[in-house]
Amino acid sequence: PSSQSDSLAGASSQSHSLAGASGSQSERFMRQVALNTCLLSLANFPGASCVWKAAAGLSLVGLVTLVDGMWATSVDWWLYAVHFAVLGVTVLSASLDSEVLLRAVFFCQAEEEDSLREKEVARQRAEIELNNVLPEYIVTHFKKGVTHYSETRPNVAIIFFFVDFFYHYSEDYRSGTEWVRLLNELICDFDDILNHRKFSCIEKIKTISSTYMAASNLNPNSTQGNWKMQAVKLMEFVLEMRRKLHDFCISGFQFGSERETYKYKVGFNYGDITSGVIGTSKLHFDIWGDSVNVASRMYSTAEPDRIQMTEKAKLVLEEEKWGSACFVY
Repeated sequence: PSSQSDSLAGASSQSHSLAGASGSQSERFMRQVALNTCLLSLANFPGASCVWKAAAGLSLVGLVTLVDGMWATSVDWWLYAVHFAVLGVTVLSASLDSEVLLRAVFFCQAEEEDSLREKEVARQRAEIELNNVLPEYIVTHFKKGVTHYSETRPNVAIIFFFVDFFYHYSEDYRSGTEWVRLLNELICDFDDILNHRKFSCIEKIKTISSTYMAASNLNPNSTQGNWKMQAVKLMEFVLEMRRKLHDFCISGFQFGSERETYKYKVGFNYGDITSGVIGTSKLHFDIWGDSVNVASRMYSTAEPDRIQMTEKAKLVLEEEKWGSACFVY
């Protein structure tokens, strides 16, 4: 009985030691799982450098290994050393990969933002250039996806402002390039007048040699008064052009001993017209109709330094009590 009880006590103690070993192994396993989870989270932690991540990871591995080593046998120490080395290299590699990935994402985002800014600048530049070729309300029309524009408008006022610029033209001086430069300066002065809000109802149509063509009441969405008021604005624009021409003659280029002076002739009319955009490349906006032809004849048959218009155009200006009706012939 005594020996039997001793054997039973030995078996009981052995079972307890096995249970303790099993519990110890289970605890070590849970610690290793927690360690691996922490290491993976640390490797993917944003905003930290790879050196900081590697140092923190190695310290964490060493701490867990030290805790496990207190209950480990001497046979298990080489396993902890291998685990320590492998996990340390893993943390360092993951940290480096994470750092490279974050830098790649940052540079990709920066390049995408730069590309979007460049596209926006190019779009704005293209829109400005298109507005310089076509009236703004027609550009808005094309933005809606429409590929063609033509419209009939009533009571449109038209002017042709002719300057006898090329009467003085000579290719003996710089092959005529100096004359073209001066003409460009004069036309640019005329364009600058249209930038005034007062003349926003007027559209430049084109220049034909040294003849400037413009019209009012083309925009169906205009808020610059009725068509008669816009016709008056067009005549005021003519007077501003005449003043610009006078200033240009005073301060312009001088050939020989005398300063050049330029004569002008203006034709004015109003009536129904058809406007439209033609072409697929180098788009061209123009207006057509009998009213346009009559305005052209008015300037071609006018006396130098005079504004010539039809009788009905004169009556419209008088109805609006325009103070410069003395220039009407």
